[in-house]
Amino acid sequence: MRFGIWAPRGGKADEQVEDECQFAIDVIQCAERHGFDVTLIAQRFLGVDLDAWVLASAMATVTNKIELLVALHPGIITPQVTAKMGATLDRMSRGRFSINLVNGWWREEFDIYGNGSWIDRSEERYHRMDEFLQVLQGLWTHERFSFDGKYFQMQDGYCPTKPIQQPFPPIYAASHAEQGMDIIAQRCQNKFVPYEIGFRNYERNFDLISRQIDDMNARRARFGKTYPMGYCISTNVICRETQAEAEAIADGIEAGGYDKKSGGTAVKGLGTGLVGTPEFIADRIRRYEDIGITTLMLRFPKMLEGIEDFGRKVIPLVNH
Repeated sequence: MRFGIWAPRGGKADEQVEDECQFAIDVIQCAERHGFDVTLIAQRFLGVDLDAWVLASAMATVTNKIELLVALHPGIITPQVTAKMGATLDRMSRGRFSINLVNGWWREEFDIYGNGSWIDRSEERYHRMDEFLQVLQGLWTHERFSFDGKYFQMQDGYCPTKPIQQPFPPIYAASHAEQGMDIIAQRCQNKFVPYEIGFRNYERNFDLISRQIDDMNARRARFGKTYPMGYCISTNVICRETQAEAEAIADGIEAGGYDKKSGGTAVKGLGTGLVGTPEFIADRIRRYEDIGITTLMLRFPKMLEGIEDFGRKVIPLVNH
C-alpha cells in the first residue's frame, strides 16, 4: 500500500498559519519523514489556495522522495503548455512528478480562468479531455507530433524538454461517467474510486469500491491493456486511542454538512470508514489492499499531528 497526503489548502488550512507556503512545505517534509509516498496538490482557482503548479515547484526543491501529484483542468490549461511545464517539473524533482487530471464541474472556474472555456455537455468535456491526453502524451513520446482534433490542433509540433520518467509521468483521474471511465482505462495509469458519504457506510462502500475495480479491470482488458492499473482512495482519517472518541469526532465533522464548492472533502472523505483505533484502521486498510487498492490519499483534521500519529501507529501495523 502506498500512502499519500493532501497538501494543505493554503489560506483555509485547519491550523492558523502566517506563511502558507512554509506550512505546506512543513507538512510534506513531515510526511516524507514518516514514510508517505505521494502528495496531491489540488488546484482551486476560485479559492484562497496557492497555485498548485507553483507550490509543487517549491516542494520539488525541498523534498527528496515524495511524488508530487499536481492537479490540472483541461480547458483551462492547454496540453502543449502542460507538456513543457510537466517535463520541467519532472526534471526538477528528478522523476517525481505526476498529474491529477480534473475534467471539471464548476462552470465559473472555466469561464473566468479558461477565458469562457466551459462546455455544458459532459460528453463534449470528456471529448476534450481525451484529446488533451492524446496531445500531451504525444508530445512527451514523439520528437514531432501532429494532431487535428475538435479542441486541439497542432502540425509538426514538438516539446524539446522531455520528462525523466518514460514513457511519461503517471496520470491519475476520476470519473463516474461511462465515457470518462473508458478514457481512463485507455490513457491513464491510476484511477480514484468514488464512494458514498457517511463513515458508517463502510461495508456498502467497500462493496461499491470492489465492484468498481472489477469493472475497470474488465474495461482495460477490452482495450487490450496489460499493465496494472493503480486504484486510489481519497480519505479523511480519524485515529484515536478509543473507537468511541474517534467516532464522536467523525460525527461532529459530518454534522457540518457537505458543500462541494467550499471544499467538503473532510466530510466526504469519512465514507471510507477509516475512523477508530490504530489497529482498527490498519485492519480496514489491509482489506482495501486485498481488493486492489494501491494508494490512500489521506487527510487529517490537524495535518502535522495526524501525519505523525499515522506514521508511528498505523503504517507499521499495515506493513507488518
